[in-house]
Amino acid sequence: MSVGSIPRHLLRFSIPMLIGNLIQISYSIINTIWVGHLVGENAVGAIGVSFPVFFTLLGLSMGIFHGFYHTYRTVLRSKRLRNG
Repeated sequence: MSVGSIPRHLLRFSIPMLIGNLIQISYSIINTIWVGHLVGENAVGAIGVSFPVFFTLLGLSMGIFHGFYHTYRTVLRSKRLRNG
């Protein structure tokens, strides 16, 4: 990992992320087309409006969860170290 070309390593680690982004974009495009044909323009507008709200709440909840998790692990580890 620490030996070799830095750009090569960056490219190697970015490929899975790029594939994930392509899958998400494909899902969004297909979902918009599908909802637009089945339900109509108002439904596509509702998806567009609710998308940022959903991901804001998702990011907030994930941040809170990770904060509690790391605090819990720190307390648990300190108790384990004290007890031997």
